Formats: sequence, C-alpha cells, structure tokens
Amino acid sequence: MSTREERIQKRRELIQERCAKAVNNGEENNEVNLEDTVSIKNEEIPHHGIKQVNQSLSLMNLTKNTHVKEITNIQLKQEKAEHQLRKIYSKERQEVSRLAGEAKSMLHQDFVENFNISPNDDVKEVYSQLESIRNGCQSNLEAFSNVVNQLHAILRCQEQQYIDTVKQQENFVDTIRNLMCAQLSSLETLANDELLAIEEMYEVDRNSLIEKQKSQLDAMIRDKEEFEQQELQLVSTAAEERSLATLKVYDEVNKEYNALRDKLQNEVYELEREWSVSKGLYSVSADQIEYDNREVGTRNKESEQRIKKNKKRIVQIKEELKRCLEDARVSEDRDKKLNESMELDCRRLEKQFQNLMNKLHRFELLQEEKFKAASVMHAEEAATLTDRIERAWASTEAILFHSLPSSETIDNGNRSKLLKMLENYHNLLEKRSEVSHKLTKAENQNSQLERNLDKLYNDENIKSLLIPPSRH
Repeated sequence: MSTREERIQKRRELIQERCAKAVNNGEENNEVNLEDTVSIKNEEIPHHGIKQVNQSLSLMNLTKNTHVKEITNIQLKQEKAEHQLRKIYSKERQEVSRLAGEAKSMLHQDFVENFNISPNDDVKEVYSQLESIRNGCQSNLEAFSNVVNQLHAILRCQEQQYIDTVKQQENFVDTIRNLMCAQLSSLETLANDELLAIEEMYEVDRNSLIEKQKSQLDAMIRDKEEFEQQELQLVSTAAEERSLATLKVYDEVNKEYNALRDKLQNEVYELEREWSVSKGLYSVSADQIEYDNREVGTRNKESEQRIKKNKKRIVQIKEELKRCLEDARVSEDRDKKLNESMELDCRRLEKQFQNLMNKLHRFELLQEEKFKAASVMHAEEAATLTDRIERAWASTEAILFHSLPSSETIDNGNRSKLLKMLENYHNLLEKRSEVSHKLTKAENQNSQLERNLDKLYNDENIKSLLIPPSRH
C-alpha cells in the first residue's frame, strides 16, 4: 500500500509541475504578444489595461488548475479500481492453477497405487483390480468435471465483472469528457469576458492617450505657427535688403551697359569702314580667282592629255617588258640547255682524261717493273753500265754510241746484249717523251676547257646580273 500511495503522490506532483510549466509558457507568450502589439514608450503607457490582462491571466490559470485537479482525482480513482481488479484476477489465477495441480497429482497417485499387478497373480484378481481402477478413474473424472464446472462458474463471474468494469470505465470516460467540455466552455466564456474587459480597458487607455497626444499636437502646432511667423518676418526683411541690393546692382549695370554700348557703336563704325575696304579687295580677288580657274581648266585638259599619253606609254612599256621577259625566259632555257651540254662535255673530257691518266700510270708501273726485272737479271752488268750512263747522260746519242768499248775489251755476246739494252732504253725514252707530249697536250686542252668554262660562267653571271632569272 505504501508503494501505491507513493506512486500516486509522485504522479500528482508531476502533473502539478506540468501545469505550472504550461501556465508559465502561457504568461511568457502573452507578455511577448503584448510587447509586440503595444509600441509605445513605458512613460506614456497607462496601467489599466495591463492590470486587467494580469487579472484575467491569473483567473484563467486558477480555473485551469482546478479543472486539472478534478481530472487527476478522477484518474486516480479509476487507477485504484483497476488495481483492485488486478489483485482479484491474480488471486483467482493462482487458485485455478492450484486446483489444477492438485487434480493432476491426485489422479496420478490413485492410478499408481491401484495398479500393482504381478505376473504370478490370477486372471480374476487382475480383472477385479482393473475394475477397481476403472471405477477409481470414473470417480476421478467426475471430480475433475466438478472442478471444471467450478472453473467455468469462476470464468463467468470474471466475465461479468469485466463487463461491469468496462461499463464503469465508459462512465468514467463520459464524466471526464463532460468535465473537459465544461472546462472548455467555462474557459471560453471566461476568455471572452476577459477579452471584452481588456478591450474596454484598452479603449479607455487609447482615448486617454489620444487626448494626451492631441493636446501635445495642439501645442506643437501653436509653436510651429509662431516659428513660421518669425521666419516670415525674417524673409520679408531679407527680401527688402535684396531689393535694395538689386537696385544698386541695376544702377551699376546701367552704367556698364551705356559704356559698353558706346564702345560697341565705335567698333561697328570701324567694322563698316573695314568692310568697305575688304569689299574692294574681294572684287579684285574674285577676278584673280576667275582667272586662276580658267588657267586651272586649261591645265587640267593638258594634264588629262598627258595622262592619256602616259597610260599609252605605260601599256607599251608593259608589253615590251612582257616581251623582254619572254625573251629572257627563252634565252634562259637556251643557256640552261647549253650549260647542260657543256657540263656533259666536261664530264666526258674529265672521264677521258682520268682514263688516260690511269693508263699512263699503269704503263709507268709496267715499265718500272720491267726495268726492275731487267736490272735484277743483269745486276752485275747493269751496275757498270749505269755508272757510264750517268756519266754520259749530258752527251748526245752519237757520243754515247761512239763511247762504247771496243771489241777487244768486250766480247761479242756482251756487246750485243748491251746494244739491245741501249735500244730498249732508247725506246723507253721515246715512249716517255711521247707520253709527256700527250700529257702536255691533254693539260693544255684541260686548261683551255677550264678557261672556256670560266668565261662561260662569267658570261652567265653577267647575264644573270643584267636580266633576272625567270620565275616560270
């Protein structure tokens, strides 16, 4: 019981805290709305409307608290009844489980105690035991059916109690709904009454504020009128001063105007005189211009004729230039062909000269080899002959032949050999002279060809300088 009462007390405290929070939130929202709607300074706000608002808020909070307490009391009564029903249901469930357990245990014990049959017993005794067991089972079944009937009766009672509790809960719900509707209607009527009272108080405050501001505006209007009168007086005095200053300025301007008019008249007279002079000069210059125009016309005709002649001459020069370019192109092609043919001749001559030089080189090598072979074969004889030939190299051929030794000193065989060798040597000298003559002739031809090529090259360079090469 103590735990249940503590739980109920805690629930009441929690409900009161929630109600207090809701009231505080409502007051804060109302204060915010009032601050937003009323935009007047604190010194100018009357206190009647605010007092009425505070009174209405406190009254509404009291009504809310009373209705909340009533609803909580009803809820606590309902919870108490539900708690009692739960206790009754738990007791009944425990009783039913106890009875079911006892019935099961009794049936099992009776069956075990009565069923003691051994294999040595007689059939009649066994039959009598089975009959007794069957009778015991029937009695147990009857007892079990009685228990079941009791349980059915208990269930019917519980169902009736459940229906009664449901009806009570519906009644409680209806009472709570009625209380809430009554609370809402009372709150609505109270709120409407309070709003009307607040509107009346705010109307009074507004009228008082309007009267106060009206008196302030009247005072401000009077001050403004006085200020405007002072400004008008100041403006009138300033206008009089400006008029006097303008009169003075007007007199000064008239004086300056008269002086300027006299000056301009004198300038006009001077300009008329200059105009008459310039008019005469203009007539003279007009005659000169007409003469110049006639001269220019004649010169234009002459210049047009010259232009036509120059155009014809330019056309002729262009045609001549085209013809010269065509001749230059033809001559250039001809020179190219000539150069190509001369290059071919030069290459052919160079090739022939190269072949000739190769042949001469081979001939010299062959002769040197033959001479070396002969000198090797007759080294001893050639040694003495070479000494004599070197000594007698400056003399003529006749002296060389007559300077040969006599038959007394040289044998016939050696003499014949020596004569053959001398003949061979003379032949070699003749061939060498012929080859040297051919070489000099070939060198002369080569130098002549080189001179001709240089001349042609110089001529081509001169032509290229005189006539530019064709682009085609």
